[in-house]
Amino acid sequence: MATTVNRYVDLASATGGDGTTSATSGANRAYASLDDAIVAEVATRPNLVTNDEILHIHLAGTTADTDTQGSYSTINFGNYSATFTTDATRYLILEVDAANQHPGFFSTSHYRLSRGSLTAIVTDPPNFTIFRGIQFVSDNDAELVGHLVPAVGQTMFFERCLFHATHATPTQVYAITMSGNANRKICYVSNCVFSGSGLFDAIRLRFPDNGKLVAYNNTIIGAKNKGINIGDADSTFNAHVKNNIIEHAGSGVCYDLGSATVTSATNISSDTTSPQVGLRSITLTLDDRGTFFYALDAADSSAINGGTDLSADGQLAFSTDILNATRSSTWEIGAFNFTSGGVTSKPNYYRSLYHIG
Repeated sequence: MATTVNRYVDLASATGGDGTTSATSGANRAYASLDDAIVAEVATRPNLVTNDEILHIHLAGTTADTDTQGSYSTINFGNYSATFTTDATRYLILEVDAANQHPGFFSTSHYRLSRGSLTAIVTDPPNFTIFRGIQFVSDNDAELVGHLVPAVGQTMFFERCLFHATHATPTQVYAITMSGNANRKICYVSNCVFSGSGLFDAIRLRFPDNGKLVAYNNTIIGAKNKGINIGDADSTFNAHVKNNIIEHAGSGVCYDLGSATVTSATNISSDTTSPQVGLRSITLTLDDRGTFFYALDAADSSAINGGTDLSADGQLAFSTDILNATRSSTWEIGAFNFTSGGVTSKPNYYRSLYHIG
């Protein structure tokens, strides 16, 4: 069984620490940025397979992590002198731990990966990389917020992340985009993708034949073109689409699943494209659209208790929501679990604590 190696990033730390603790002072203090962590760790342990290791990098801070190793992306793994060798059991985890992660809506008081120029935030990550609890924020018109261009046959996993696009007139802003027909796979679980008007597609997989998408319990609000766009897919592509909420903000569609082989359950759309006929053209009652907080309001009658229990799902079994709260026995549709009393997983506590909203 692989050994987990824990390393720490804290934006309050100073350059020069070895990342072995979460402290922000002393020789063993946290790395000062994710870029610093990758530079140091790829020099020490480039081959996680040979080392039989899982490298778990814990991210913390109250500002944007914009430190970059090159002119293209905040984190472009292809620009480092070396990169990590990984496989399905020895891989890289980039995580903002639940105690430090975003409160379910965009927060300037929490760690985030950000890019403001015409470039992506993340490109060419190692195979099987897990992104968990991270805010991806962009105000550029580029291929974009959490833009992924993994190599042939790669698998990427996103859980509990926020993708926030703010560009005024997007033409190529995608929360996740991949191109090519080389068996690439995306697992996208309990994320929230949102925009006032700054998002073109939320998930865009071009020419994705022979690949796989697992999209479970995501909330996607405000895509001007398409929410999930795999319109180029043929029947060799497998799409597992369950418990998603998609509202589009333009003339496009919520779900374009092409000719993919689709397994679906309890997906809501604001238009007529949900795979479930009875969940089409739904207007949801959400907590606070004005502050981009898309938890379910107690008055909602469509998504609360309307989901499919995926705790034993054959593709990906899980039981927590975007805030790492345990989902109740009757599941909701979308990223947020709902609890009695009109409160969804601690939003009022976080609003008070961080003076947001």
